[in-house]
Amino acid sequence: MAYAQNECLDRAKQTFDKAAQHDVVTWSSMVQTYAYHGRLDEAANLFEVAPETNTVTWSTMVAAFSYSGSQAKRGLELYHRMELQGLVPDEVTLMAVLVACSNSGTMKRVGDYVISFGERGIYPGVEQFCCIADGFAKMGLLDKAEDLIDAMPFEPFPGAYTSLISSCKMHGEHERGARAMEKLASLEACSSSGPYVLLADIFRSKE
Repeated sequence: MAYAQNECLDRAKQTFDKAAQHDVVTWSSMVQTYAYHGRLDEAANLFEVAPETNTVTWSTMVAAFSYSGSQAKRGLELYHRMELQGLVPDEVTLMAVLVACSNSGTMKRVGDYVISFGERGIYPGVEQFCCIADGFAKMGLLDKAEDLIDAMPFEPFPGAYTSLISSCKMHGEHERGARAMEKLASLEACSSSGPYVLLADIFRSKE
């Protein structure tokens, strides 16, 4: 598997190197290819020497760091650089920033980011709301996570409740976990037995 990935990267790099000229699209594509395969340092190096970048290039790199988990804070740092460059973010950028907050444990800044993006006409959708709720749940801020899921102006993804139930198990919040399970069970999309197993674990731990 690793060989196949490396071979794919090598072919992409060869094609890139042989191109008579590069534009912002080809640079962005190459950065994205490295990032997709988890080669963050190489993606970052290529990004830094790109003669021309745009919102796609920056958002790709912000997302690559954000989703990596261990380097999520670098995603936020890069987003701030993106702002200083005067580039206009988009929905992809917003999602990457929220994931970075969740993975780096900096949920206190989420509200500021949401307001900042809203001033640009970019508002969170159901995916973004669920990402924020997941971040709160991971940090043990279960009141905030539950309130946000209940208040969001969309039907939440089942994963939002599953994340909450998992965090309830971790923090011994039995009643909250049972409430979340009831709400999850009411969603048509809930067909997996996973959440029920989590709930059973919660009540076993109570005994």
